[in-house]
Amino acid sequence: MEVLPLDTIKVVMWDLLNAEELNNLLILKDSALLKTKNNLLLYQQVFYLHHISKEQFYYSYQFYEKHPDKFKILMDSVSSYGPRQRFKMSGKAE
Repeated sequence: MEVLPLDTIKVVMWDLLNAEELNNLLILKDSALLKTKNNLLLYQQVFYLHHISKEQFYYSYQFYEKHPDKFKILMDSVSSYGPRQRFKMSGKAE
């Protein structure tokens, strides 16, 4: 199985974090929702959107975890990607 490139997994991780946050907001509005089940459904949608499988994502994630130098770059990339995306979505020019 191929490891996802850094620029790909960074965006997928950002979308997974956003999906989880969306789920947390939905649960606040409707406590009958099952958090774990809904998270899994949202994660599946993220994987579908990026044309990858859950297995490919977790295989890649584990690869980065086993390589601390690459994992640090990934985490730093996700951290800096988020604010840039929020800025773009706000409609402000860079």
